[in-house]
Amino acid sequence: MQDWLIILGVVPFIIGMCGQVVRNVVLGNKRRESDAHSGWRRIYWATLPLHALAVGAWTGLIGYKYGLPVPQAFGDTLAGSILAYTTSGGISVVGYDAIVKTIRRMLETYKGPADSQQAQRRVSDTSDSMQDRTG
Repeated sequence: MQDWLIILGVVPFIIGMCGQVVRNVVLGNKRRESDAHSGWRRIYWATLPLHALAVGAWTGLIGYKYGLPVPQAFGDTLAGSILAYTTSGGISVVGYDAIVKTIRRMLETYKGPADSQQAQRRVSDTSDSMQDRTG
């Protein structure tokens, strides 16, 4: 039963990460398509989600040889080691994206003391100029 949970949970996750790359290659990414991203840079940005999976697979391969620990659910085989570390690489991409997007959203909505003082000055300058025009 435990093997099926891994196959039904981990393998589709890895296939989905690969699907992002295929979508970027076939359909392109409007946000990243510019003159600056041509040639090898376009390939780099299109295949970016695969980089973490590839590093995870490589770590699993090397880790199997040197005895890096693998969760019991993945077993003691080479395939289990590669699958475990590839999954870790994919989860790191998802986690990193979530953290970066949260921080960006927080920074965009944050109004510090300097921002609020500038806004008050603008309001007072506007009201002074309105009084000068009417008075």
